[in-house]
Amino acid sequence: MATIDQKHFINRDLSWLEFNARVLQEAEDSRNPLLERLNFLGIFSSNVDEFFRVRYAAIQRLAALEDTRKVRNQLGGWHADELLNEIREVVEKQYEEVDRIYDMLLAELKDEGIVILKPEDLTDGQKEFIRDYYVQKVSPSIVTMILDAAHPLPELSDSRIYLAVSNLGQNSKSETLRALVEVPSMLMGRFVELPKYGKQYVMYLDDVIRANLEYVFFIFKTQGITAHAFKISRDAEMDIDTYDLSRNILERIHQGLQGRKEGDPVRMNFDRAMPEDMKSYLLDQLGLSNEEGMQPGGRYHNKRDLMKFPDVGGPHLRNASLESLRHPDLDMDRSILKALRKR
Repeated sequence: MATIDQKHFINRDLSWLEFNARVLQEAEDSRNPLLERLNFLGIFSSNVDEFFRVRYAAIQRLAALEDTRKVRNQLGGWHADELLNEIREVVEKQYEEVDRIYDMLLAELKDEGIVILKPEDLTDGQKEFIRDYYVQKVSPSIVTMILDAAHPLPELSDSRIYLAVSNLGQNSKSETLRALVEVPSMLMGRFVELPKYGKQYVMYLDDVIRANLEYVFFIFKTQGITAHAFKISRDAEMDIDTYDLSRNILERIHQGLQGRKEGDPVRMNFDRAMPEDMKSYLLDQLGLSNEEGMQPGGRYHNKRDLMKFPDVGGPHLRNASLESLRHPDLDMDRSILKALRKR
């Protein structure tokens, strides 16, 4: 069997990444309403997460095999390791664009009177509101995990946001203490709306927790502790091309979805500002190499949550709702199948 020459074919995974770049272009396009552009950033992020769970993980599994001619043909003439490197380079460049576009949208939101606050931006009144909000609503859902020799990294969930906390001090054995805090955005949503004072103020739930670390870790000396966000993507084992047709496809889908909780980590997104020792610790505990497992990013991850950004500001910031139109041949009291057969 002849080997496919990659010069003559576009690899399907690289082609898909180019498609997703078109979604990113919509986030930058000023002809789209501002909050819809945030929505496109969320769609882009969600797409990349799914790509790494499914396609990237599948290529990793192929890379573990001998790079046979059959594997190269399946990948459009690419060696599996070469393709993984190319994917990482493309995605890293795209995430640089994400950071640039996100910063641009923040500035445009500010011009519309919508401000996303960080802990250091809070006024005294806002600090009091955020403290009360944390104590009453957030703290019951907070899960903290101390990390030391006696407490290694626990099993982390796919695509949940975690804060890696450094400089907690030392235990009785003089071991450096670290901690993780799971951000309960699945329970509470990702954004908190603050009282409106001329402008509309919004805060990430991550930053609500950062602003209250002294309450999260009240038994430690909290001066100087830092918290940096990260998340992992797990192998979903959902490669449709490799389905065993002798099994029920719904069973395979169910198995793949369960695998998202148990599959091996394939990527770690992390804040570039994370201390090197914390980053190395996490990569080692997750079994990821520096070359393959790292995806540096900004302060916030899971930008897919931007698809649920609060509906603030004027109606001009969203696309107008479309009214449903009745079809003359379709109605609630008519059979759609009969209409299809007739027309």
